[in-house]
Amino acid sequence: MTNLFNRWGIFLDRAGYNGSNAKDLYEELRNAYGKSERFYHTLEGHIGSCIDELDFVFGVKVPLTVEAALWMHDVCKDEAESVCWMKEFFGKLWFPESFIDEVGLLIEVTKHLDLPHRMLFGEDGSKREYDYLLDIHAGIVADADLSIFGKPEAIFDEYERLVRKEYLAVPEDVFRVKRAELLEERFLKRKVIYNFRPFREKYEIQARKNLKRSIARLRKVGW
Repeated sequence: MTNLFNRWGIFLDRAGYNGSNAKDLYEELRNAYGKSERFYHTLEGHIGSCIDELDFVFGVKVPLTVEAALWMHDVCKDEAESVCWMKEFFGKLWFPESFIDEVGLLIEVTKHLDLPHRMLFGEDGSKREYDYLLDIHAGIVADADLSIFGKPEAIFDEYERLVRKEYLAVPEDVFRVKRAELLEERFLKRKVIYNFRPFREKYEIQARKNLKRSIARLRKVGW
């Protein structure tokens, strides 16, 4: 996995930030991700993996708003709260308002309530004026966030175990029903899980296998 602190420094440089406190900023971000109830959605875990996925797709040409959204998208459990946290964090670095606003839109996509395009623009295009790059970037952010679905079985199963630990307060029977519904309705029933061709080619087949296996396991009485 990428050395995250070094990668953070590169990100700040590319974004035009020339302050001398990159380490302090990284520690602030790590502390936000380091709450005791976090087991999967950690900085070194899920976020680091998302950043690695960007390198797979773009190499050194990662769009800044895409990378920024993935650094920040799970800093709070609720995406709207993550957007607020991100705006305050980047605002004190004097990042442009247009940049911060786009990052906020990309974070909202990681709710995965619908396909990224429809979440951003509406099914009939009524939510906002169409923006081609924003549309592409949203699909990439969503795909990177969901890349865990297409990992080998052992890695996916560990992800499932850690997610359950994050929701230990939810009774087992309720968790099983809601989790199975979420995986099936939001993801497995889609025509394609991944929006961007490199992710589809790399992960689509295994993701469907993993999701089917997980749903069957969640619905198996006595497992």
